Amino acid sequence: MILLGSRDVMARTGVLPYTSFRRVKTPKGKYFWCIAFACNDPWEQLSTHVPPEEKYKALKEALGREGPPRWYRAI
Repeated sequence: MILLGSRDVMARTGVLPYTSFRRVKTPKGKYFWCIAFACNDPWEQLSTHVPPEEKYKALKEALGREGPPRWYRAI
């Protein structure tokens, strides 16, 4: 259900072609799901660099998030 909701939001904001729904781990050991724009794993087929703001701005506004994107360890 979470995957379907996230895919809908990604599609409506135009970021679906270059994002992935991933489970990640924070430095404090907490696990959660996120919409990933980049990844440090070369096998992931995602960018390895921070995307320009115009690519994630619509998604950020739709989710009501503030601040820059964050980096987490993929699991």
